[in-house]
This record gives sequence, structure tokens and C-alpha cells, in this order.
Amino acid sequence: MSTPTATAPDEETGAVTTPNRRRRLVVVGGVVLVVVLAAAWWFLLRPSDEVHAEEAPQPGAVTTLEPITLNLADGRLLKVGLALQLPLSEGGDEAEAEVNGAVALDQAITYFSGKTYDELIGTDGRQAAKAELSAQVAERYHGEVLEVYFTQFLMQ
Repeated sequence: MSTPTATAPDEETGAVTTPNRRRRLVVVGGVVLVVVLAAAWWFLLRPSDEVHAEEAPQPGAVTTLEPITLNLADGRLLKVGLALQLPLSEGGDEAEAEVNGAVALDQAITYFSGKTYDELIGTDGRQAAKAELSAQVAERYHGEVLEVYFTQFLMQ
């Protein structure tokens, strides 16, 4: 018959421990340590949802530009008027913001001079052109313009 053998008394506490009990204390201590570290990460180091969730800018003032007439790639004419949707200013003021419309007009001339009448004639073509031009203008303005609207669109 075998009986559990006791080891020497613990030097600090004076309690007699067996190897199984010591192993159990190490495992439980490891689990507690992992739980404490996970909780510390969750509450202190975890990236916050508010920090990474960028809000879409709120629309503010709309700046209308004078219509321009330009030549399409196939020799026809296009008269197009543009309006630029600007973001709401920091103070929430919708006062007319200063934006240089020449950049948008230059991009419109560059874009439409490469298009033909047949590419722009239908509603789908006009909407696709508006979406592409809006993206190009927003890029050129570095976020100062949210969207481009057509105030006139006349081809002949």
C-alpha cells in the first residue's frame, strides 16, 4: 500500500504540501494571471470604437459656380453648371464658405473633354459622369468638397 508522501514543510508558511497540491496551485495561479491580463487589456488597452469610427461629415453650404460651355471629344458642345456641396464648418455655421471654384471647373473641363455625346446622353451616363466627377473633385479639394451637383447640363 502506498500512502501519499509529504514533502518537507514549506519554509514561509510552515504548511506541509504535496506535489499534486503544488501543481494545482501553479495551474490555478496561471489561470488567474491570464484572466487578470485579459481584463486589463479589455478595459485599458482595447481600441475604442469611438476612436476608429470616423463620422461622415455633415453637409453644409452649397457653392454654385457659373456655367461653362466646352467641347466634347466628338466635337459637340456641353454647357454644364456645377454646385459644390461643402461640409458643415466647425461651429455649425452654414455661412457661405470660401472655396476656389476654378479647381472644380478645371477638373470638369478635363473630365468632359474626354467624353462623347453618346457616353453622356442617357440618365445612366449622366449619373455615372456625376459620380466620377464628384470623386475627382473631392480628391482635388482634399475633403473640402463632399459632392458635385449639376445645375445645368445641356448638350448639342
